[in-house]
Amino acid sequence: MLTPSQGLNGLKAFVLDTVVKAGGNPCPPTIVGLGIGGSADQALLLSKKALLRRLDRENEDVAWPLWRKRSGEALNLTGIGPWGSAGGPRFWE
Repeated sequence: MLTPSQGLNGLKAFVLDTVVKAGGNPCPPTIVGLGIGGSADQALLLSKKALLRRLDRENEDVAWPLWRKRSGEALNLTGIGPWGSAGGPRFWE
């Protein structure tokens, strides 16, 4: 869990660090679900809901699609592809 003082930059750094540490271990496609706010239980529930959301639908909050796009670009720069190889499908296009 992050503290609110870490802000969006802290959140982005945490997501990048977590994905890089996981490398190619998760079975593709890799889907990242974030739960933001409340207690640990509430954040876990929100992250599960985020994972089950339709992939063709954006968050209704207008600020999040831009954050998601920028974070996706940073994740793509890691070069992590299927089974830890470089290239291949990307997190977000």
